[in-house]
Amino acid sequence: MLNKEEPLEDDEEVDEMVAGFDASELEASNLFTEYSRYPCFLITLQLVVKFEKSPPIKDVMVKVRAIVNSFGHSHTAVAALMARTGGLKLISDNATRLSSTLLMAERMVKIQAAVETIIMVDKLVKVPNLSQGEWLVLKGIVKFLGKFKLITVRMQAEKESTIHKIIPHLKDILAHLSHMKTLAEELDLGSYGIEDPFSPLIRNMQVDIVVRFGVWLNPEHLTFDPIMMVETLLHPALRRLLTEKEQTIAMKGVLQYDEKWNSTVNDDSSGSTNTDHDQPQSKVVGNDVEFSYLTELLARAPVNTTAEQQ
Repeated sequence: MLNKEEPLEDDEEVDEMVAGFDASELEASNLFTEYSRYPCFLITLQLVVKFEKSPPIKDVMVKVRAIVNSFGHSHTAVAALMARTGGLKLISDNATRLSSTLLMAERMVKIQAAVETIIMVDKLVKVPNLSQGEWLVLKGIVKFLGKFKLITVRMQAEKESTIHKIIPHLKDILAHLSHMKTLAEELDLGSYGIEDPFSPLIRNMQVDIVVRFGVWLNPEHLTFDPIMMVETLLHPALRRLLTEKEQTIAMKGVLQYDEKWNSTVNDDSSGSTNTDHDQPQSKVVGNDVEFSYLTELLARAPVNTTAEQQ
């Protein structure tokens, strides 16, 4: 039996990672008071997805890791598994890395029949199999985390900026969480005597998203920063994902950053003459164009309602 009074080692590692990240962010903010700093979106998002805090998800993942570990210590079991799956074997995970945990769960679900045969029929490993209800919970975990895997892939671009995708992805996550509220019912977990593990998880994640990302999402936040909405507004295809109110807020944000930017520009380097009255007037310093120029362009440019989200 799992002793629920003692935290798992994996949970302690996750808690230490979260505490360490928050402490380093606070320290950096105190050190660099003259700069606008933004934490890594994907790292912050991973701190939100603490899905193993919700039983029976925690118990299921403990059993999954036990199965993976047992197979890993048996060459006979691994060979038998690969023979049944066409070369596939189980994948171990790093409990503090969401992507690796999802890979482990996905592989387990994909080769479920072969794993169960080797445990229950061939008896090549001595480890408890998942119950039918627990297999359903694992499938639910894969479905629940799939959205975060997709967003992680989309945001890990090496050759292009992805800052304009942050607001659309946060909205997508919130919509995903609302949809996942019925996941336990869809899986019929109640028929197996399993209490809904996803609803408490979703509520905690919704609160955590507001706490960690409210500064970009909520205009009424005490320290609201429109920068992310501005970035989305400046992208022709993604601009349509902002509500009318959000577009207005972003436009005001453009003007706000225009004023802030201009206050730092040396007057001697800020002038460029444009005699074409049909074109918006702009000031260029190096490769930068002032924000008021972008404001005029946005006012003229039609909203793209057909382009696909990049």
